[in-house]
Amino acid sequence: MLRSLDVERDCERVSAPALVITGDRALDRVVPVGGTERYAQMIGGAQLVAIPRTGHLGCNTRPQEFARIVHEFLSRRQHAAA
Repeated sequence: MLRSLDVERDCERVSAPALVITGDRALDRVVPVGGTERYAQMIGGAQLVAIPRTGHLGCNTRPQEFARIVHEFLSRRQHAAA
């Protein structure tokens, strides 16, 4: 099933504002940060943010920082749309 995925094509089709969040390069061992960075590069206009001092589950281990990042992203989108 994974072989049938066309990630590049799927990323090119994303038209909504995208926020790609990764953990600290030294701590995120579930998904290599380089792979996550590649998603951000393939999605036009995507914003890439790394949460320092956390691994893959930054939304769980650093929830306030995760919420701050998402809030700032959404606030910028809201102001851009106005």
